[in-house]
Amino acid sequence: LEGIKAPAVHAVSLAYPKTAFDEEVACVEEGGGVKGFGVLVPRGEEIGTLGFQFINSMFPERAPRDESLLLAYYGGAQNPEAASLTAAEVSERVHGDALRMLLKKDAPEPRVLSVRTWPAGIPQYNVGHAAAIKASREALPPGLVLGGSMTGGVA
Repeated sequence: LEGIKAPAVHAVSLAYPKTAFDEEVACVEEGGGVKGFGVLVPRGEEIGTLGFQFINSMFPERAPRDESLLLAYYGGAQNPEAASLTAAEVSERVHGDALRMLLKKDAPEPRVLSVRTWPAGIPQYNVGHAAAIKASREALPPGLVLGGSMTGGVA
């Protein structure tokens, strides 16, 4: 399993006023804030953030009534230098990406609620991955099972 590449990913929780979202580019609810599950960012957009989840659209109780909570993912295989960034640097970059994609240009700085770094966050299922997992499972003693994101999906 040590041969499986799994680049770092940062999970960044940011809170914005509901009025900060740009109705021209985001799916904005009546009264402000974003609605829906979230958005994945195509790599061709040259944006470092992999995607945004609209947390309080799914779980309204997780943010005050006047705020929207975004959970962003930053890093991955095409952005390996992200692993060395500080929490402040990651938050700043994610905010910049949110400004490009979701927010009004004059949106305030977010409240940064958390930045969690997963050093081996996104396993890469490269050629030979299935064979490596199969061999690892066959090498286990009876009764022990192999699980986790490296074995069958990150979600």
